[in-house]
Amino acid sequence: VWMEIISFIKGSSEALQNGRPLQQHEYELIGKKLAPNYADVRADIYALFKAYKQIRQNWSTPQHGMNDRADPAQKHQTIALFDECDLTSNVYKRLLGEKSLPCAPHSIYIDEVQDFSQAELFLMFVCCLKPNGLFFTGDTAQSVMQGISFRFEDVRSIFTCFKEKLSHLSIPGKD
Repeated sequence: VWMEIISFIKGSSEALQNGRPLQQHEYELIGKKLAPNYADVRADIYALFKAYKQIRQNWSTPQHGMNDRADPAQKHQTIALFDECDLTSNVYKRLLGEKSLPCAPHSIYIDEVQDFSQAELFLMFVCCLKPNGLFFTGDTAQSVMQGISFRFEDVRSIFTCFKEKLSHLSIPGKD
């Protein structure tokens, strides 16, 4: 369930670009070829995602677990809970607000690309000054994260998305 949340509901490039997790109907419309795991129980998985959001919201309120004798300064602090998708989204939003990146890499080399979410890979395109300087390698048979349904075609689709904006971008072949 967690891998479905961070791979699709919160970790897809669509969720990143929309600035929000996929809505239930968007998640349920994902094709079986893209997301073959759990296609028949997506409504249940989305219900668990909503429960996860509710738990985080309840824990991220001021004064959680504080008694009346607690330090007044601590009573008004908020516990900020976040996951890796929230971090990726936050960095993406900050980068979109920049006119130019003060310090950006010209090239990025990633091994074990199959262990990255679509959103994280999309972020690499935004960060890199020369998207043709991106080099991704990996092996779909060596996915460390149980439940990730990685396909190199998904990486190619991110290249295609950026190709529309950057005419000089080279899209890798199927080799």
